[in-house]
Amino acid sequence: MNPVDVEIDDRVLDALHKQKWVPVVVVLQSIKPPGKYPEKTDQHVARIQQEVLSTLSAEDFQLKHRYEMILSFARSISREGLIKLQADPYVKKIQYDGADSPQ
Repeated sequence: MNPVDVEIDDRVLDALHKQKWVPVVVVLQSIKPPGKYPEKTDQHVARIQQEVLSTLSAEDFQLKHRYEMILSFARSISREGLIKLQADPYVKKIQYDGADSPQ
């Protein structure tokens, strides 16, 4: 995916104008055809998560939760983190994580 193809929740962009850290859920995708990996699903998910996380520094994100069986993780990101995630081919969508805040 190209950076313009990453779906970003408008609430993420709005919040980054007001604060340094924004809680998000990052939805990933496998960029290789299914069946190319003989590993178990949890190993496949962990490998892709690690590839994305390895591109970010502590200045870019604060990890909240890594899911074991789905291509996703929760974190707080900075503007710099958002830019890096947009450029990552594994990133499909960045959603605002309002789980900790009242609606």
